[in-house]
Amino acid sequence: MSKNLPDAGEKQEAETVEADYPLIEFPQDQDIVVRLQAKLGQYRERLLAIREDAELAFQARNPYKAPEQNPYTPDRSSLKYKIAIVEQLLAANGPLSATAVIADVTKKVPPFYPQIFKEAWAVIKDYVEKGGTNIRSVGGF
Repeated sequence: MSKNLPDAGEKQEAETVEADYPLIEFPQDQDIVVRLQAKLGQYRERLLAIREDAELAFQARNPYKAPEQNPYTPDRSSLKYKIAIVEQLLAANGPLSATAVIADVTKKVPPFYPQIFKEAWAVIKDYVEKGGTNIRSVGGF
């Protein structure tokens, strides 16, 4: 009776993910947690506004088509990735590994863009560890 152990390829892939995306530790500073919650709200509002703008523009050009027929819905993977990372970090209440987040966003937001995810991961990691000192943010932190 063998257990379902990962094969060598899966183990190497997991190690690569962990090397590319170091763990994000849950912030010990409650102020950072509050600021992350506020940032999550900003990300959600920004994503909603972008979608609404795209739908309004489409409806103006195509008054007889349903919004679902809009082929020009903007892809905002960066925002979607940041939302997923912050949501899962706050829910975890502990260290966050990129492996689970990547699996989740790959299901919810295909296709997966590794470079965009890596940048989103780095932004949230900087917010948590350094208060966003290395980030030029639209909404600030």
